[in-house]
Order: sequence, then structure tokens, then C-alpha cells
Amino acid sequence: MVETKYLVYDADCGFCRRCAEWCRSRLIGDVIVVSGADFLLRSNRLSATEVAASVWWVESSAKYGGAAAVAQTLAATKTPWRHVGQFMKWGPIAWIAEPLYRVVVRFRHRLPGGAACHDVSTW
Repeated sequence: MVETKYLVYDADCGFCRRCAEWCRSRLIGDVIVVSGADFLLRSNRLSATEVAASVWWVESSAKYGGAAAVAQTLAATKTPWRHVGQFMKWGPIAWIAEPLYRVVVRFRHRLPGGAACHDVSTW
């Protein structure tokens, strides 16, 4: 039996939607790219607070948020991005990736396609 994996993103954010679409076209295997709202209707694996706070990669045995979710997602894509995802999982890079992810989250409304994003700098 093939395990279904989910990439859960904020559909209210234009930048997040663009990133999710980019990933959807490159993912390999049985991965469902789904908005946070739709995922909350399908599953109780994440809370509404978790979905609002970051991107998520959800498997049957684990869930990853933030930079770890980005690393898992990239590792499930076609080469060369697969190698980037594997590199992001490496200890020293993983430690740096999460603070960088938080900077992107804070300023995502200023990134391409992000005009419709919520300004999360007050969270």
C-alpha cells in the first residue's frame, strides 16, 4: 500500500499558492497538495493554529512544519530540487533553515504574488 503524503499550505496567501503550484508540478509519488482549510476538513492531524502558522508536510507516521516541511517537500521532487531538500535536512543547515523560514513567513506579503497574504508580522 502506498502511503499518501500531504503538502498543506495557506491558500489565502498568493505567495504560498504560487509555491504550492510550483511544488505540485515537480512532486513525485502520491503527494496531495491541499489548502489548510481543506486539510482541516479531511483530517484532525493539525489544528487551525498550526495550519495558520506555517506550511506542513504530513505523512501517516509524522508531520513536519516550517523549514522541515519545505525540506521534506523538496526531497520529494524531481532532481535537482530533491538534492536541495536532502541538504536542508542536514543538521547545521536545518538549524539555519528554520530562522530563515520565519523571515520569509514574516515578509511573505512583500514577495512575488504575496500582495494578498496576511501580514503575519504581528503574530
